[in-house]
Amino acid sequence: MRPCSNNLGVLYLTYDRRVEAEPYLKRSFAERRNQGDIVALGISQVHLAQLAHADHKFKQAENLATEAQTNLTAAGDAGRAGLIGALVALTYARCERNKCAEGLQDAERAMDVARLVYTPDSLPAGHVLMAMGFARWKTGDSQQTEKMMLEGVHFITTKNVPGAPFSRLALFEYRDFL
Repeated sequence: MRPCSNNLGVLYLTYDRRVEAEPYLKRSFAERRNQGDIVALGISQVHLAQLAHADHKFKQAENLATEAQTNLTAAGDAGRAGLIGALVALTYARCERNKCAEGLQDAERAMDVARLVYTPDSLPAGHVLMAMGFARWKTGDSQQTEKMMLEGVHFITTKNVPGAPFSRLALFEYRDFL
């Protein structure tokens, strides 16, 4: 596999250039499936779930994130970091499909895994806090939502370089909550 195909797809996706991201992400997924590396395959599934979510294909996003969760869980310790992304993708997909109670459980599990892998104020923890806040918002818990989202925004904006796309996206998500 050409190592840049997945990275280029993720870069395009990060900058919301979905049309350009799709062929790279799909090629990477196909190559990883042929290799049989379940961690790499699970990560590709997370990226495809993120793409599906961005395209408002929420059922497809949920299915891909569920498959990623299965693969990354099966990988044990080697899949933990990727599992966080799968659970976050699952949280958003399920909430968009009016299954936020399940999505909140996914976010809580993502936080449990994030605490095992990263420091409490890490960038991944910030992304999980945003997902938990989103799920709580959609389930009607606006008090916890604001606290979690503000903490998530803080982690994401302080752990990224100024102007990074993820920082802007976190701020947009918090603005939408307001």
